[in-house]
Amino acid sequence: MWLLRRVGGLCCTADLYRDEADVWYSSRIQLEIDYEPGEKLGEGSYAVVRAVRRRRDGARLAAKRISKRLTISDDNVLWAAPAEQKIRREIEILRLLGGQGRCLGLVGVLETSDALLMLTPLCAGGDLMRHLARAKHFTEADASRFFRDFCGAVAHCHRRRVAHRDVKPENLLVTYERRRPAVVLADFGSAARFAADGTERFRRECGSPFWSSPEVWARDYDHRGDVYSCGVVLLVLTRGMLSGDEVRTLHGGGLAALLRLQRTFTRRAEPSADLRDLLEALLAPEAARASAADALRSQWLTAARGDRHLANPAAAALRLRATERAARVALSTLLDRAAAAAAEALVEPTPGLPPDCALLGDVIRSLARLGAAGARARGVLADLERDPDLVLVHAPFVLARLSAPPPREEPAAPLSPEKRCHSSDALSSLSGSSRSAPGRRGAPGAGVHGLSMDGTFSGHAGIFLEDLDGSPSARPVEVA
Repeated sequence: MWLLRRVGGLCCTADLYRDEADVWYSSRIQLEIDYEPGEKLGEGSYAVVRAVRRRRDGARLAAKRISKRLTISDDNVLWAAPAEQKIRREIEILRLLGGQGRCLGLVGVLETSDALLMLTPLCAGGDLMRHLARAKHFTEADASRFFRDFCGAVAHCHRRRVAHRDVKPENLLVTYERRRPAVVLADFGSAARFAADGTERFRRECGSPFWSSPEVWARDYDHRGDVYSCGVVLLVLTRGMLSGDEVRTLHGGGLAALLRLQRTFTRRAEPSADLRDLLEALLAPEAARASAADALRSQWLTAARGDRHLANPAAAALRLRATERAARVALSTLLDRAAAAAAEALVEPTPGLPPDCALLGDVIRSLARLGAAGARARGVLADLERDPDLVLVHAPFVLARLSAPPPREEPAAPLSPEKRCHSSDALSSLSGSSRSAPGRRGAPGAGVHGLSMDGTFSGHAGIFLEDLDGSPSARPVEVA
């Protein structure tokens, strides 16, 4: 067992129906006796979320599945298994918050030989932007109600001395109460505890730069960065999606500079006095920033009107999300590692942007300087957006850094009979079975250094699938 002995709970299948205690399953088949897997709801940096149906009562839940091994996502992203301490901290924080104050609750934790699953209530509306994309109308009263929900969740976290550190629309899930949409704060994978005096500083990079505060960009921040992120989300809900230039202006000159830029070049209407006061309090420098509890007492929350329609930001936000993902995948698939490293070194840093961020236009220009090696990737990226200089991309080369190196010109020497015998003996001893391991060296797409097309290791590492009787898989073992 990986975590259950440490986080507590029941480590067997007995008495499962008494409550949703922590349960160990010896195989996926046993797990699916109790839970029927459903559709995929989303994926993050190391986990996939799927709907599941509890067979005993038909209840629908969401299961966040975290693999214990290196896996490949649907977008060809390599995921390493997260540190055990990180998962244990997320579970403890979810239990501390108790599903109260508009924070997503934890129903239970399930574990198999190859994965850990966190069960949470199912939020049928999806994330906030996908919900807004389906809405026929979007008013100021809707924006104020959503803000009250997620700012209240942040206030609850801070009362329990928890910093979320990744407040953004993807982590704001929509559920329905009496047929009215409500927002809950989800994904506490980046959350951390802070001291009672509130003076603890964080240095680790967290969250998405688009929604983060200037001090998070500088990697010297505290829990008040959550409040700034709430301000950016409210700004997008009430003023529309921000371009890369607008993000730089907001961080460099504050709200006043951003409104001046919008008034000059986009001719957007000025916000009401109450809304502007609230935005200024949320987006102020860290020392002068309001708390989440103070923000909930804003007059705008009661003055917001249901007949004042707002421009729906969902289409632009989802397009930016898709553009970022497409850019990363294109760079990883159309460039080898050497070309990607050369292109990344040629990207000229843009003033006012956080580390490891670039404008899409700067990436395209670096590929142009690369010459023929970057021609295909440059063409694909240029087709993604009409004005690439307005698109901010976080970590554009993160996938390309993980791409396998080009294969060697000379094929690897075959194993000697002695090494081949040692390999078989070592792998058989790990499996606990005399049955030979499923072949992987000759799998379609197998390379000398990389992964096979089916997601298993190739080259100098051997790995087992689960045995037919459901016993746990063996870890990779070096055999040469």
